[in-house]
Amino acid sequence: MKRVTHLGVYALIKSKGSIALILKSRGPYTGSWDLPGGKIEFGESPIQALAREVEEEVGLKLQAATLIDSLSINVSFENETGEFIDLHHIGIIFACEVSAPEELRHTGDDEDASEARWFPLPAVQYLNLTPFAHTLLKRDETP
Repeated sequence: MKRVTHLGVYALIKSKGSIALILKSRGPYTGSWDLPGGKIEFGESPIQALAREVEEEVGLKLQAATLIDSLSINVSFENETGEFIDLHHIGIIFACEVSAPEELRHTGDDEDASEARWFPLPAVQYLNLTPFAHTLLKRDETP
């Protein structure tokens, strides 16, 4: 079994009682709703990576970001080639403000996210969420 550590940044974006989520189109969380975000590329700061990922996945411009938490999840899965992966997934979570939230791009980025949507916060409990989104939103009580 291959062991992998993944470090990423993730955006908690709320507007008018709703939260922006993406539908994962690959990896161990395919078909689950997640926070926009992803890995930090070589040479990027966490905030630069966050801004890039938010723009790529939901088409919004990051205006401000405040560190709120970090999470660590371990998950095992079989990848598309049949290889078993033991993944240690570390996420740095930021509360984010974006310009023009009404301009959220619903088509995702056609790479990691097949779709992006605003969900009313009360509806989130009924979604199939990734472990990060589930853990964070289960304890997050801010509107």
